[in-house]
Amino acid sequence: ALCNDEREPCYFLMAPCVLEPEAYSFAQWSDSNELMAEAMLTPDCQKDSCPSILKDEDSKGGRHVSCKLPEQNFEHVPTKRQRTVSNINPAAVVTASEIVRDVFHAITEEERMLATSAAATCFEHELSQVHDEEIDARADIALCKNLALLLMKHHFSQDPDQQSKTTLILWKEIAMTCSTIEMVYRCSDSKLAECFNRTGEELLPLLLTVMANCLQRSNEDQNTANITSGDKLDPWSTSMKASNKIIARFATIPTVLIPMAQQRGLLSTLKRVATSKVIDEARFSALWTLANLAYDADNMVMIACHPGLVDALVEIAYADVSFEARNHAAKAISNLAWRPENKIPLSERPHLLDAMVGLIGSSVTKTRRHAARALRFLSDTPSQEKVRLCQHGGSIILSTILKRANNDADRSVRECAATAISNLVCEETAELMGNFPGLMQTLSRIAIMTERGNAPTLAGEALCSLAELITKDMQCYQELNSSVNTVLSCNEDELPVHNVSSRRQNMLHRLGQLQREKMGAYV
Repeated sequence: ALCNDEREPCYFLMAPCVLEPEAYSFAQWSDSNELMAEAMLTPDCQKDSCPSILKDEDSKGGRHVSCKLPEQNFEHVPTKRQRTVSNINPAAVVTASEIVRDVFHAITEEERMLATSAAATCFEHELSQVHDEEIDARADIALCKNLALLLMKHHFSQDPDQQSKTTLILWKEIAMTCSTIEMVYRCSDSKLAECFNRTGEELLPLLLTVMANCLQRSNEDQNTANITSGDKLDPWSTSMKASNKIIARFATIPTVLIPMAQQRGLLSTLKRVATSKVIDEARFSALWTLANLAYDADNMVMIACHPGLVDALVEIAYADVSFEARNHAAKAISNLAWRPENKIPLSERPHLLDAMVGLIGSSVTKTRRHAARALRFLSDTPSQEKVRLCQHGGSIILSTILKRANNDADRSVRECAATAISNLVCEETAELMGNFPGLMQTLSRIAIMTERGNAPTLAGEALCSLAELITKDMQCYQELNSSVNTVLSCNEDELPVHNVSSRRQNMLHRLGQLQREKMGAYV
């Protein structure tokens, strides 16, 4: 909320206050017309999980990272925000600096609750440029210090009863502080990177401590069958969700992925959150963060070698009841499979291969893409591993990627599947693949398709590789000859010009040379 005659955001506050989030209104004012527009926003407008608040993924070499927050679509920045805060005079106007000052100076429980409540009330919006001003007022530093104080109070608490009123009040305050930090971090990417550089080293251990306590509480609730376990209004669940969203927001900045992954205890805690029975939003954020951390090439080997982490991702991808959790796990595995050092260890996991085969048939397009990319990367491996992949599960991988290359509805999935088939062709697998029922006929059908994209060219290149390796004494030789003739009999003049790329022309030329040289035919 911006005032025309102020240099920083100011907030128009009215009493009384309710600490829980309520509907609020944005109002724009002018000299000629006091109230120009008012649009009601409810808590339903707020994003509940970090993956959903981020933009669609950008690809780089097949790996995926989500790295930007949504752009604001407001044509006019509202000049004032009307909110309710207790013990503040009606029609009071405060700035971000004044709110931050109150958080800095608050020391008693009553002062802290009042200051944090005011901050949470005023900072709850989706205007990144206003959050930038809050960062300039050092709201992140004040809240980080407040969180440290609260965790110290919890650590030295002499109350052994976790159900006590004192403990509950303390954790409500911790939950409010974590949620307010998450609000402030809805800022621009540049400010978010600045925040990590100045507070990340101190804030990350605090957030991991919060998550560890929440996990302990969750385990205790499950052991005692506590009826509040998993309740979204439970302060422990709120703290867990907010902490994971903060870490996930940091993971949108490519330059901080390495120091984040190197933070002691981060990978272990994210793994525990992803595999625990905590609130779903926290699990999804943890898995999303792991997938983004795996985007960085320097992190890939470290994550793949972390004890139990790949096993956890595989189990989630294979059997988790949530399609969103399976999607994030598949994305993480796909990113890890890009690194050459990880290809052999990952391809030697039968459970992982079964999980990717299952997900490539998902009804969710993004999940199919992640699974297809994982198989594409894993197929680019030494010959011995290619034989293992071709023989896995009675050649179920060959059958699955052949089907997807032929008729999947998504172009990216078709191209990845065709690339995987081409990658699997080698001297040791040529006869095995040539004898696979319907493989070469399907490749020839794909190769003569007139669709846009590289799938036809990739299928033709796979046929070229098989033609170079299959000899006349092999049982599949005649079938290969028939498939090559099918492709070459398709006249280039009959294909649309935009589908005859130079790469496809080179493929057809190479296939024609092989036909003349090895099969004794003139084309």
